[in-house]
Amino acid sequence: MKKQRVIATMLTLCLAVSVVGCGKKEISNEYVKISQYKGVEVEKVAVKKATDEDVTNYIQAKMAEQTKDVTGRELRKGDLAQVEYTGKLKSTGKVFDQGTLTLGNGEQYVDGFEEGIYGHKLNETFDLPIKFPEGYGGLQQPELSGADVIFTIKITGIKEKAYTELNDEFVKAVSKKSKTVEEYQKEVKKEIEKLNKKQADTELRGNAWNEVIDKAEIKKYPEKRLKEKEKTIEEQFKKLVKQSYGISYEDYLKQSGQTEADFKKQVKSMAKESLKPALVAELIAKEEGLEISDKKMKEEMKTFAKDNGYPNVDTLVELNGKDMVTEAILQNKIMEWLADNCKQVESKKEDKEDKKDKEDKKENKTDKKSK
Repeated sequence: MKKQRVIATMLTLCLAVSVVGCGKKEISNEYVKISQYKGVEVEKVAVKKATDEDVTNYIQAKMAEQTKDVTGRELRKGDLAQVEYTGKLKSTGKVFDQGTLTLGNGEQYVDGFEEGIYGHKLNETFDLPIKFPEGYGGLQQPELSGADVIFTIKITGIKEKAYTELNDEFVKAVSKKSKTVEEYQKEVKKEIEKLNKKQADTELRGNAWNEVIDKAEIKKYPEKRLKEKEKTIEEQFKKLVKQSYGISYEDYLKQSGQTEADFKKQVKSMAKESLKPALVAELIAKEEGLEISDKKMKEEMKTFAKDNGYPNVDTLVELNGKDMVTEAILQNKIMEWLADNCKQVESKKEDKEDKKDKEDKKENKTDKKSK
């Protein structure tokens, strides 16, 4: 009888405190405190169903990818063309732009440019006069505003669509499973639903993670790690400026109107923003036994590099820094765990609307009684 009373008392207490969060688990260490992470409530994520329109759009995009080389005719609208170009001011002959582009992939160009290339043949070189509109070039190249220019064009490749209609021949060319159009449409529908499920899972992981981050409080930052992260961010930024703009870090500061102190302040803020998720993930990993061994981390880094388009782990680490990579891998693992252990609820917006509807109905009943 005593045991039963004890259990009954415990259940009563649990039910009583559940109103204010029975089951919530607060964890902390020297650097961070997390008020709740396991069983955190997040907005329910519905998996979108694949519609007939989705299937049609997918197949049309697939058809557009199937091309064949053109050699015996001129370029026409609907083709894909590889083009080399050099743009010069007509008045001075000064080169203002040069490079390569793909024509016909949906990019928008100044009036007359794309139209002026149609009708020419493969490997043909020709001049194309264009008048830029007022304001073209903006603040960076004001001399181009309203200017007459000459583009020297060479078409280095022409491709046309290999298939213009959906048929069994196209299906056999693009699918290893399907032989007919009907079979392929079913295959595509399953593929879209698989992608939709993956997208929903990603969204749920993000929602659960953001909820936990919002409930986490930084007590203090580990100074050594913060300094290292500041150094990494600064080095990466300087590389990016050099590669993207071809200018030095000092020239970038001058052109952007920043002082070095302003820049350092931004870097410190970015370092803190980057370090908080790492500290949260590490604390949860330790609490739940989700830490990754050195051997396992090496395997995870290979997978991470492949999944994110890096040729190998060395390139991944060189461009991002080892700490950044290992932190991202652990964070992904924790995000998956949080999603698996979260509680999905209806959106707060829907809850508010339901509550308002109930209040409105209650008011209507009161009005009727008073009448």
